[in-house]
Amino acid sequence: MADEFLDINEIRRRAMRLVVERFGLDVVCEKIQVHRNQMRHWIGKNHTRNMSDDVARRVEKAFKLPKNWMDNAHLEQESVIEQRMNMSDAEALAVAMQRAVELGMKAALSEQTSHFEKIAALEKRIAFLETYCPGIASKSDEAQDSPSANSKHEENDSV
Repeated sequence: MADEFLDINEIRRRAMRLVVERFGLDVVCEKIQVHRNQMRHWIGKNHTRNMSDDVARRVEKAFKLPKNWMDNAHLEQESVIEQRMNMSDAEALAVAMQRAVELGMKAALSEQTSHFEKIAALEKRIAFLETYCPGIASKSDEAQDSPSANSKHEENDSV
């Protein structure tokens, strides 16, 4: 769909993805009092429902966004989620793994975060990926078990 022809539902969907990306899925769900499954219906790759005016206004109020922010396109801030939804599963997996490593390294360097909090943060990221990028975990398991994947690792190890 061309950006200049976005309808209000697609604009709100993209805006909500930006909010989720910035504040985190659990925080957004808690603040606007919706379940994670409902969010999946609104912003998932195979979304099945549209957001009401009431929900859009609740998001704006909860996150102190300008009035009608959810109803305006924010093309200059294209969501990482949006970008990932257009990637192949292999590309999305590579990006997710890279991000998980970065997050793990940041958490490991932080003296204020306990080991349990680090694990919980990584588990949240994995749950998010499983929700919004279904099939990645199974594809990564298949890739690790395949002979071609093992031979690539052996080639890299010998270099």
